[in-house]
Amino acid sequence: MLLAALPLHMAVNMQVDSKIIGVVVGIFSISALISRLFAGYLTDILPRKKFMSVILAFFVLSVASYLISASVEALFWVRLFQGLCWGLITTSLNTIVIDVMPVKRQGEGIAYFSTGSTIAMALGPVTGLTLFNLYDFDIVIYASLGIAIAGYICSLWARKDSFHKTDNIRKPNNINDFLLVRALPFSFKYLLIFFSYGVILGFITLFGKSLNINNSSWFFIVFALGILISRILSAKLLNKGFFDSMNMLSMLLLSILFALTAILPSIKMFYILAFFSGIGFGIYIPVNQAMTIFMAKKSQRGVATATFFIALDIGIGLGIMLAGSILEMGTFTDLFIIMSALSVLGMIYYWYIYRPIFKKKNLILHNNSQ
Repeated sequence: MLLAALPLHMAVNMQVDSKIIGVVVGIFSISALISRLFAGYLTDILPRKKFMSVILAFFVLSVASYLISASVEALFWVRLFQGLCWGLITTSLNTIVIDVMPVKRQGEGIAYFSTGSTIAMALGPVTGLTLFNLYDFDIVIYASLGIAIAGYICSLWARKDSFHKTDNIRKPNNINDFLLVRALPFSFKYLLIFFSYGVILGFITLFGKSLNINNSSWFFIVFALGILISRILSAKLLNKGFFDSMNMLSMLLLSILFALTAILPSIKMFYILAFFSGIGFGIYIPVNQAMTIFMAKKSQRGVATATFFIALDIGIGLGIMLAGSILEMGTFTDLFIIMSALSVLGMIYYWYIYRPIFKKKNLILHNNSQ
C-alpha cells in the first residue's frame, strides 16, 4: 500500500520532483538488498521461527515510523530501515515454506506460495491508492500498520516442528555462506526483467496520470488477475520442469507488451498492459525462484533464496531509481522502449548463457533432495 501511495503523497502533498521521489522510494530495495546479504546465512543457522518473529516485530516498528516522518529526509531513513527489515523477513519466510513442502512438489508449491505474495504486492497498491484518494496518507499508514501487526500475530502460531532444524550456530567460512555463487551468473538476467517490474510497481500511477487516468487502482486489480491465472495454469508445468518454455514465453510476452505500450499509449493499452504483464511476471518469478533454489543443497536454501531476492531487489531498485532520471530527460515512451529492449536481451542471455549452464549441471527438481 505504501509503495503506490508514497510517490503521490510526495508529489502532491510535499511538492517533490520525480527524481527525488525515485531515490526515496528506491532506497527501500537497496537496503533490502544489503540485509539479504546476511539474511540467507542467518536463516540457515538460527532457529527459524524465533528469527521470523523477531524480524516481523521490527517490521511493525518500521511501518509505525511513517507516522512521525514529515520531511523528505525522514522518509528516506524510514524507507531504508523498512527495507532492511523487509529483506530479512521475506528471505526467512520464503525459506520456511520450502521446509514444509514435499520434495517432488516443491516447484508447484513455490508457484502457489508466491501467488499469495505477488497478488498482495498487486492488490496492496490498489488499497493504498483508494485510501489515499478517499482519505489521506495517514490512513494508508494506519491500514498498513494493522496488516503488519496481523502478520506478526500469525507468525506466533507457526509450528516449530515443521521447520528445517539447523545443526549449530557457526561462523561464516566463505562467500557461499552469504550468496549461492553457482547462481550468480544467472543474476544478470534477473536484473534485466526486474528493472521493468520496478517501473511497474513504482511509476505506473504516474503513467496513468499521463493518460488522464486519475485513479490507477484498476491497473493493479487487473494485474493481480493476470498473476492468478498464470499461476493456476503454470504451477504443474513448473513441477514437470518446463523451465525453458516458461522463461522464453514470459520474456517474449513482456517485450511485446512494452513495445506496444510505447508505440500505442492509450487507456485501452494501459489495461492490456496490466493483464498480460501480470501473466508475464506471474510466470517468470516462480520459475526462476525455483531454478535458483534447485541449485542449492537443503542446508543452503536460505542462501539460495537470498541470492534470488537480492537480484530482485537490485532490479526493482534500479528500475524505480533510474526511471525517475529517464523521465526527467525523456518520456514514458522512451522508458517502455528501454523495458522492451531489456526483455529481448534477457531472452538472448537466457538461451545462450543461462540455459546451457543449467542443463550442464543437470539441476532439476528431483536432485534437490540431497
